[in-house]
Amino acid sequence: MYNTKQKMVILDYLKNNSNRCFTVDELRDELNSTNIKVSVATLYRYLDNLTSDNKVRKFVMDNVSKACYQFIDDDDCHNHFHMICTKCNKLIHLECEEVDEFIKHVSSNHKFKIDLSRVVFYGLCEECGGSK
Repeated sequence: MYNTKQKMVILDYLKNNSNRCFTVDELRDELNSTNIKVSVATLYRYLDNLTSDNKVRKFVMDNVSKACYQFIDDDDCHNHFHMICTKCNKLIHLECEEVDEFIKHVSSNHKFKIDLSRVVFYGLCEECGGSK
C-alpha cells in the first residue's frame, strides 16, 4: 500500500492522540475541523489496514455503537487491560499489580489464558463522573 498525505495525517493524528479512541465519524469530524477532508470510506479502509498491521487497535463498544480505534503506541500495549470512558472515549491503560495477580490466578487455578488484547473495561473516567 502506498502512502498518501491523507494517510500520514490520519496516522499522525492518531499517534498524537493515543490516549483516546475515536469512532470513524469522530475522527472524520476532528480532521475536518483542521481543514483536512477525508471520506468515511477512506478512513474505514485505512483503519482496517492499520488494524491488520497491529498499529491500531479496534474496540467494539457494544452491538449498537460504532467501533472505536486507538493507536498502539508500543508493543507493551498487548500486555495489559484497557479501560474506556463511555462518555469522552478516554483510553486508560490498566497496569496494576492486583490485575497481574488476577491474570496469574486465572491461568494457574483455572487453566485459562486471557487474551489481554481483547479485554476492555467500559465505564466513566474520573472527569466524567466516575469514582473520585
